[in-house]
Amino acid sequence: NYPPGKENIGASYLNVLPRSLWQILERLRREGYWVKGAPTSEDGLFDAIREHGANLGNWQPGAVAALVRSGRAVLWPVAEYRKHYERLPAAFRENMEKAWGRPEQSAVSIWRDAQGVPYFLFPAQRWGNLIFAPQPTRGWEQDVKKLYHDVTVPPHHQYLAFYFWLQHEQGVNAMVHVGTHATHEWHSGKEVGYTASDPGELFVGAVPQLYPYIVDDIGEGLQAKRRGMATLISHQTPPLDKAGLNPELNELVGLISDYAVAREKGDLAPAAIRADIAARAARMGLLKDLGLNELDDHGIDEMEHYIKEIEEKRSPFGMHTFGVAQSAERRRGTAEA
Repeated sequence: NYPPGKENIGASYLNVLPRSLWQILERLRREGYWVKGAPTSEDGLFDAIREHGANLGNWQPGAVAALVRSGRAVLWPVAEYRKHYERLPAAFRENMEKAWGRPEQSAVSIWRDAQGVPYFLFPAQRWGNLIFAPQPTRGWEQDVKKLYHDVTVPPHHQYLAFYFWLQHEQGVNAMVHVGTHATHEWHSGKEVGYTASDPGELFVGAVPQLYPYIVDDIGEGLQAKRRGMATLISHQTPPLDKAGLNPELNELVGLISDYAVAREKGDLAPAAIRADIAARAARMGLLKDLGLNELDDHGIDEMEHYIKEIEEKRSPFGMHTFGVAQSAERRRGTAEA
């Protein structure tokens, strides 16, 4: 769920919501996993996760209160978290509290009842033996992107609490981090050979980690294996295809062709067409791309070649859906690319 918010549940070139999550849910259902209450359609899954499965900050008290009232989130008492937290090495706790304060003071996803008792809020959807949830935010800083890869900032309390809840309260048999890439492998601690006080070890414990990961991201995949204890399940990139031209560029190609014909017949008509070409090219930024201040015949030839290059470029065609092979046509286009 990066950046945080209900519009941003996705991963690198993977259609996470709803298609990949739907494929996983349906496969588990067919294999006999208990999924009582789970949505029965892609649209149903999309709505459930989009409306109730995104991270919320404490500066959204109305949204937090609505999520609590809906009964579609998990509330875990901070007091229960403390039972596990107090067993951590003192140096680790001091580091966390220096960055984030004491657990009860957490500024990330804390809700208090009428008596003032604090709870961690997890926007997790539980259907039978399955839990669908966003990984907690790395932190609510202004520069979210920088924090996402920052291996010096310790985890905040709600982040650690979520993984403690999965391990100790739910007793999960496996965690699946869907798509490139998550943040648990980008915390502080050693690069390899974790001890019991390294965050990655605390998050994962003895729980198997299954991690669908885009096949062409080798470097960050190593990070997921070494620091997230992940078993990587490689998934395809999107198919590649010719980029083609948008309608405006198609019209410009037509004008360039008209200009070539008009040049053979006189001076007046080609001058008007060239002026039209220049105006359109300036508006679309083509003159700037080619470093041209004015457009002569040589410049028009350059532009024609440039547009041809654009048309022939290969670009990703949509997003991949985990577990779904591409059509024969898309495979052929990718092989040609």
